[in-house]
Amino acid sequence: MKSQSPALGASRLSARSRWIRQKKAATMDPRALNEIFMVTTDNK
Repeated sequence: MKSQSPALGASRLSARSRWIRQKKAATMDPRALNEIFMVTTDNK
């Protein structure tokens, strides 16, 4: 079984929490959601 150093584990967790925080922020922003789902605002 591999044992990780505490610094490696902490950096991995901080990167994961940062990614989750950014994901939550993007889902709360309607403009970002439009970019994610490629919604167009063309009124043809």
